[in-house]
Amino acid sequence: MGSTSEAWRPLGGGLTVGRSSRAEWTFDDDRMSSLHASIRPSAGAFIVEDLGSTNGTFLDGERLAGPTLAAAGSVVRAGRAVLVIEPDLEILSADDEPPVEMAGRFHTPALVHALGVASRTGKHLLLAGESGTGKELCAQRLAADLGRNGPLVAHNCARFASADEAETTLFGVGRGVFSGVDARKGLLEEADDGVLFLDELHALPLRVQRSLLRFVEDGMHARIGASGARRLSVRLVLATNHPLDAPELAPDLVARLFRIEVPALSRRRADIPDILLAALGKSAQDAGIDGRALALALGPDHFEALCLADLSGRNVRALEAIAAEMVARAARAPDPPERIVRRVFGDHLAGSVVRERGDAEKSGSLYEANRARIVEAYRSTGQNLSETERVLRAAGLPVNRRWLTIYLRRWGSRS
Repeated sequence: MGSTSEAWRPLGGGLTVGRSSRAEWTFDDDRMSSLHASIRPSAGAFIVEDLGSTNGTFLDGERLAGPTLAAAGSVVRAGRAVLVIEPDLEILSADDEPPVEMAGRFHTPALVHALGVASRTGKHLLLAGESGTGKELCAQRLAADLGRNGPLVAHNCARFASADEAETTLFGVGRGVFSGVDARKGLLEEADDGVLFLDELHALPLRVQRSLLRFVEDGMHARIGASGARRLSVRLVLATNHPLDAPELAPDLVARLFRIEVPALSRRRADIPDILLAALGKSAQDAGIDGRALALALGPDHFEALCLADLSGRNVRALEAIAAEMVARAARAPDPPERIVRRVFGDHLAGSVVRERGDAEKSGSLYEANRARIVEAYRSTGQNLSETERVLRAAGLPVNRRWLTIYLRRWGSRS
């Protein structure tokens, strides 16, 4: 997430980033120093270090004062670039083309690949992941991959008011079973030769899950109260946001399903900007407005704040809510896009360390300007304190060596 021709780089034994060609990963970024920061692996984790940059390096929102240990998934800010440390190169190397509605250039191709593999197993499938991770979109992709002639029939198990309702809705009702009730198809018959997607499987009563298990085992179907059974050609795609060993899930059913994990955004942070922009584009299209100005008003601070936000339990839905509010405000008021973005992000990410940092920098703008002048002078004089003092005094900024030593160390520019 920065101005470079490459979206990602393998870390290898370590990597320096900066504006200069001397950096191993070069960015066209005037907020970056020539050699800005380094990232290197260390005993299963990573070490991030600022290399005396003017504007500093931030790890998970906090400015670095020295070499600092970072975990996988940590967010590094250098200049305008927002970097996410990803330990699994295999995920980033996947080249499966996601459908338009599944945004994310980094992790989504690997998820699409996993869905393709699952569709070829011949088994019924279980999508497992937090709420809002996009399990319904994954089900739609699976249905497309399966290439069946019948329909995709979708239902949320949380809508069933009782076990009896769930059973009759899924399996249908035979003739004359209930007084005044005509024979009718269930969801399984409606999905014949196609796919049946049942979301929130954990909300399906265990008795009905075990009835579903019998269909999983032999593919034979009978309406409730009917004497005869017939084979249906239905692929089941089930989904849950509960742990797979939760008491609400029948273990014998879970054991017979091929499982696909749909990762939370906390595990694919690098995809967050793409997902937000896709949601913004869709919301703008639905509202009949041009969303490009809103997209251009988004910058690295917004993306960094979102990458660091706790989106658990909401995930993609949280990004869709932000996009929808931005579009709604733009549609009803002629406010500048920058003001709309500032307002919406202020409401949704009020406690963000990135926002607080930005406010502090604005309130201390003279301090920041002087710090930048001092660090630049120190670097341009080959880190010579006496020469730095002379250059700054000549420029109208009176300082002394002792003061320079203290503050250059505090800013991480002098060891």
